[in-house]
Formats: sequence, structure tokens, C-alpha cells
Amino acid sequence: MHPAFSSPFTLQLHFEGGSHETINVGMPVHGHAFIGNWTKAKTDAQGTLKLTLPIETKGVCQVYFFFGEQQGRYNCIQLFVEPGGNYTIRGQRNDLWNTLQFEGDLAKEQALLNSFEQQNFEVSGAPLFIAELLKNSNALEAYDQIQQQKEADLARINAMEDLHDDFASFLRNDITYYYGMVAIMTWMHGRQPAVTTPLVYNDESDLWDKQLTLHFTHVAIENRKALPSMWYAMFKSFYLRIQTVMNAENSAIDFWSVVKGQFKGEVAEHTLAYFINGMLLKNKFAPEALEQYKKFEAAYPNSSYLPLLTANIADVLAFREQEKQQANSSKGIYFIESKALDQVSGLASHYPNRFIYVDVWATWCGPCRKEFENTTPEFDALLQQYKVQKVYITVDQPEKREQWREMVDYYQLKGGHVFAGELLQEDLRAKAGGRLLLPTYMIIDDSGKVVEHNAARPSQLKLLKQQFKKHIK
Repeated sequence: MHPAFSSPFTLQLHFEGGSHETINVGMPVHGHAFIGNWTKAKTDAQGTLKLTLPIETKGVCQVYFFFGEQQGRYNCIQLFVEPGGNYTIRGQRNDLWNTLQFEGDLAKEQALLNSFEQQNFEVSGAPLFIAELLKNSNALEAYDQIQQQKEADLARINAMEDLHDDFASFLRNDITYYYGMVAIMTWMHGRQPAVTTPLVYNDESDLWDKQLTLHFTHVAIENRKALPSMWYAMFKSFYLRIQTVMNAENSAIDFWSVVKGQFKGEVAEHTLAYFINGMLLKNKFAPEALEQYKKFEAAYPNSSYLPLLTANIADVLAFREQEKQQANSSKGIYFIESKALDQVSGLASHYPNRFIYVDVWATWCGPCRKEFENTTPEFDALLQQYKVQKVYITVDQPEKREQWREMVDYYQLKGGHVFAGELLQEDLRAKAGGRLLLPTYMIIDDSGKVVEHNAARPSQLKLLKQQFKKHIK
């Protein structure tokens, strides 16, 4: 795939009450969905923002915002855009989804696209809507409900008149592969015993596997026309991993070979680039990231994805260099022995007479790492003002312990650090109301009691200051 000439489109945002809010716009690559091609900006004092963004061909961009609830449906507005187009989004910051309006080109299409409440799968544990689906349903009933909802959503599209042809085609694919992801996530959380490699079977788990396999027969696994859909990009990656788990006696299969065996042409190129890019963004601390990048560069020297992968590999090389320079120089970073720490309240014994601000995260969590950028001097000054101790708790799997320490050093996360065991993770989940979304922030008083189980983020300094002022006398 060769890079194409870029032609800009114009995007205007008007968020009432949304002054100085950070907005990330995720751009497609050659019209295809891809993570990491970001444009980051802030609204002005009136909550407005105007951007002129280059694009090679029609595609879909994602406008991510960071206010409102960070759970349930994605905090992301999708836009179907074309070169030379003009698009305007309006809404109220405190009630965006109920006040969302579109103006300019394809306004009717944009409103339809964003009327579907697609859920956030980037959570620890089953998303709430899947948990509800599984509560009183067996495998057959759960998949029947998924299929019925998908058909209802597709019927809404078919009932609309005078839709842009390319948009209608995109949206049908987007809905189809969104429910493909719902089916996969339902399988992952509904199957018992848990998903392992190789799979363990009993009568119930066998039924879940059969229902998922049946669902796959109704979906085109290789679909070049679906490449603009982010859901298709995610679906392909999860599908290949599931096939590897289901059909292999071990997990040591080369993902590259699996992709080449399943896909051809543009779809294979996109799948490999998406997989490698995800590795670079989430797992830049693994040495195989560089190896996979070099393999892709050799196979696709003219790929449109290569410039973005090259930019990300520069971060990997910078990390390796910084890792060397920071060896044994982690001033202000303390690792707390966690074997005896099975409850959050136990932190009080490590920091007597101090309030504690807890950051619950994991090495694979992109939003967690994004918040690390907000540990600014202003944030540190706020902690000092109220004499609050910062403690980071990771909920990673045991095999990620070395990578956890590397990331702590790389981001220079000053404060206490705990690698949570099973009991501490259970307590964190209970303190968070049964569902532990990442990142999660808590405020613990000097007796070890959690006084804010959904504390403000480092990026929400004004709200965090209000919470400190409320509890710290």
C-alpha cells in the first residue's frame, strides 16, 4: 500500500461549559482504522476548537474526550469524513450524549453513527452490559440476544433513506463487527472454566465454544471493505487469538504465520500493522517489538502504516536508552512488599498519620499511561499542600512483574508501588463497587478507610483539590 496525497478537512467543536478540555482526534491511515495516529488539542475558554486535518481518502476519525463517566459507552464521537469536508459538533459538557448535535457535511449520517450506544470493553472484569446479559442467560440464550440486537440495529440503518452509499456500507460493517466483539467478550466472561491455553473443557464450556464458533459462521472474517471500522480491526485481532487458543496445543505459535494463513493482501497487511502497532504502544518494553517491526518493514517497505510504526519504534529505542541511564537512579520510588498486604486499609501502616492517594493501574492499560503524563509539578504541589502520599497499585498478572518495574522506572513514578496479589485485587474490586475500571483512583484517610472510591484523576486537578479539601481537615 502506497501513501496517497493528503487533502484537509475542517473539524469544529463547540462544547458548552467545556473550557480548556483536552481532545484527542484519532485519524485513519489511508482510510483504514488504526490506533495511535493522534492529533491532540485543547478547547479554548469558550469550549470551542477548530482543527484542519489532513486525510488521503474518506474514512472514520474518532474524537475522544476525557470528561464525563469513564465507563459504559465509549467517550468517543465517531465521524465519517471526506477530503475537503466541513464538520461541526455541538453539545453540553455535562450532558454531552443527550445534547449532541452535528452540522455541516453528512450531518444526518453523523447523528445516526453516534446514536448506537457501543460499549467500552477496556475494563477489568466483564463490562456491565455483558454482566447483565450473563446473569440469567445460558450460552444459547446469550447469543440469541446478541443476534437479535444486531439485527435490530441493522434494521435501523436499512430503514433510513438517502444515506451516503459509502457511509451506509461502513456502518453496516461497523455494527456487524461490534457485535462480533460483543460475542467474543461474552464468550470470554461466560465460558467456564476460564479461558486458558490449552482450553479446559466441560459440558458448559463446550456449549459456549460451539455458540461462538457458530457466530463466526455468520460473519465474514476477511472483509477488505470493513477496514475503515475500528471494531473490525479489534475483531480480527481477537478472532486470531481465539483460533490459536482453540486449535493449538500450545500458545507458542507465531502470530505472523497465523495472520498470513488467514488473510491476504490489504487485510493481511492491516492486521499485521495493527498487531505490531499495538505491541509498540502497549508493550514497548518487550524486546520482540523491535523484531516484529523490522520484519514488517522488510515485507512492506512502501506501506502507508510504516511512518506511524517508525515513529512508535523511536519511542521504543528511546525507552531502551533511558532505561540504561536511569539504572539505580529511581529517587523517590519505593517498592512495598505486598505478600502481607491483602487489603487497601493495610497501606495505613506504611504511611501512618497520612492520607493516601491510590492509583490503580496495569502495564497493558493505555489510559493509565496517558494519565502518567499528568503527574505535573502542579499535581505534586497539590499532594504536598495537603500532605498526601501517592501509592501506585498494579493489578497485572504475576508474569508482568519485571515489566511493571521497568515501566515504573521509565515513567519515573515517584511514590510507593505495590504489585497486588489476588486478595488485594479482590478488595480493590469490592471497594470500587464490584467493577474495577482502569485506571481507578481512591483516597484513603489516615485510618485506612477509603473515603473516595472514585477519586478525581491527576488530569482533574480542580476536582481533586475539592476532594482533598472535603476530607482533609
